[in-house]
Amino acid sequence: MTALLAPASVLPLVVSLVSLLCLAGWERWLPGGRASATVGAGRVAFWGALAMGVTAAVGRLFGAVV
Repeated sequence: MTALLAPASVLPLVVSLVSLLCLAGWERWLPGGRASATVGAGRVAFWGALAMGVTAAVGRLFGAVV
């Protein structure tokens, strides 16, 4: 839905942000662990953002087009 509704000029940014929000929301919804839900959501959002950044960097290194 995000890809369909977002304007093309900001599509990669909007899809990345919505994906991170969904990751953080999913982590808050799942039970378990000793850390608070907020800490868990922050951890998942941080590592998700890092993974997206590394993926984008590798794609740019190999000339992938977004």
